[in-house]
Amino acid sequence: MSGQLGTGKSSHQERDCYFQGYIEDDPYSTVALSTCSGLRGTIYKNGFRYAIEPDESLEYFSHVVYRIDTSQSDKFETGLDKLNCKVKLCIELRSVVSVALERGGLDRGICPCNPEAKPPKNSAYVELCMVTTKPQFQFHDENETFLVESVLELINTINTIFQPLNTHMVLAGIEIWSNENLINTDTDNAQDILDKFLKWKSDFLDSRIKCDIAGLSLFDNRVTGQVNGLAYLEGACSLNKAGFFSVMNLNKLVLSSDLFIHELGHVLGMKHDTPGCTCRSGNTTCTMNEIL
Repeated sequence: MSGQLGTGKSSHQERDCYFQGYIEDDPYSTVALSTCSGLRGTIYKNGFRYAIEPDESLEYFSHVVYRIDTSQSDKFETGLDKLNCKVKLCIELRSVVSVALERGGLDRGICPCNPEAKPPKNSAYVELCMVTTKPQFQFHDENETFLVESVLELINTINTIFQPLNTHMVLAGIEIWSNENLINTDTDNAQDILDKFLKWKSDFLDSRIKCDIAGLSLFDNRVTGQVNGLAYLEGACSLNKAGFFSVMNLNKLVLSSDLFIHELGHVLGMKHDTPGCTCRSGNTTCTMNEIL
């Protein structure tokens, strides 16, 4: 972990408490759970998504499980800037993605065009650096451990989505802006936020943390047009474009992870779904829908 940690409170960081799998006798389901501070996580089954989390209003080790209804949630509009791909890294990532697309890899995000296609034999690893803003830090009671746990739960959820692609997200580092935001995010221009973040990444982050992609987590959104995230298409192909921003409430992990994964998909070369593309799971919102 690296970053502007300031004088925030911290406590013991649990290890080996993140799990992925599926419901018994239902291989098309996915489960991502954490036992670091109570039982919390996400469950996908029969086209529906569920969240489980501790119920602080009840007795010790009481939990609630509830279904996430995306049709009743606030819709997020995503942004996308195009970038030509010319380097080997991007070609390799695109080959991994394209094979998985043809076999219907992402249950909640990809059209099952060719179920007979085989998955790629080799696994791909993408090193990801997370940057969180001061409002995120304040929302987590200025407790670094709580914030780090939320980020790790997010990464755990992301990996259940990318698993069919044989692609694994590895958290290379976390930058916490605890004293002040190191770029101006108080603007109504999404492109301005993205470009300033990428410049900051180039000037100050790349020399300290080696990662393939950097993601900026904003707690609130002042951008006009309800654009809650922005990335360059195939941005991973270029060091100075390999980043994105996403507006997130890490306490609402399911909806936040949707938008984060969407922008991450753009950086890896995934375009918006074409009209008529449906998810195999049917009822859940496809990951690469233009509006989530």
